[in-house]
Amino acid sequence: MDDKSIVTNSDVERVEKVFNKYLISCDELWIASPFFSNSDLLIKIINRSISVKVLVGLQYPTSPSLLRSLLKNRKALIVTKFYDARFHSKVYIFLKNRIPLAALVGSSNFTEGGMSTNIE
Repeated sequence: MDDKSIVTNSDVERVEKVFNKYLISCDELWIASPFFSNSDLLIKIINRSISVKVLVGLQYPTSPSLLRSLLKNRKALIVTKFYDARFHSKVYIFLKNRIPLAALVGSSNFTEGGMSTNIE
């Protein structure tokens, strides 16, 4: 993990682009995000059939239907933890053979805005 950069969802670089770059290379993904509503990214994750650990908040704008899709998924090994109190951390860790490839740490929720349009 020697590539360090700041990604702000500018015209130059979007968090989602960096997320997708590491998603295609990993076999395990850890997500901590209080808000969870990006269905396009979840579909990509599920289609990769990778091991996923998710810590997610149970408050709006987290999508109940998206969480149900995650829990019904049978292609990937999913471990889900729910946090019913407020938390603020956003962390995405990509691993290959249990070795970290990259981590995205910042203010980007697992939402459309957090991944592509909000200045994070």
